[in-house]
Amino acid sequence: AVLISNQNVYAGPGTSYEKIGSVSTGESVFALFREGTYCYIQYSVGSTGVNKCGYVQTNKLSDFDPQDVDSFSPSYENRYVRGSVQTYWGPGAAYAMAFPVPRGLQVQKVGMTDGTYTLIEFEVSGELYRAFVRTSNLTTTRITTDVHTKMIELADLEIGYEEGANNDTKFGDW
Repeated sequence: AVLISNQNVYAGPGTSYEKIGSVSTGESVFALFREGTYCYIQYSVGSTGVNKCGYVQTNKLSDFDPQDVDSFSPSYENRYVRGSVQTYWGPGAAYAMAFPVPRGLQVQKVGMTDGTYTLIEFEVSGELYRAFVRTSNLTTTRITTDVHTKMIELADLEIGYEEGANNDTKFGDW
């Protein structure tokens, strides 16, 4: 498919999602699927050779028949992130990095997976995004940290205490 005009690329199917890039008039893109009036495309990021995926309006593509790509209907399922992990703008680490997401963040599994990576929807600073995360980093179990464990983790970070190390004073020199 080819863009018929300069277009913003969004992190989801609509302008309620954050703008994550742009593509220029005449630029060739690969249409992966369509969702509503938007098409999920793969495109190159400048001359870097890195690919990125995102959504553009389907009617802004030429040399393209919407019936030639599958229609996608999301099926949302609650998930939690197992650890602080990196998300990507496509299904794998070969794509441009999106955002790191923190351990325990509640996300929505959108229903698309290639087995290794899963498309999730989440908020960062009040902005709505979709990106891919390694499927093994998602769980259906809510992740909580009790206050006592969290205080010990923070104290260890603050004073540099290491379990098993020769720490003359656990609380530093003061």
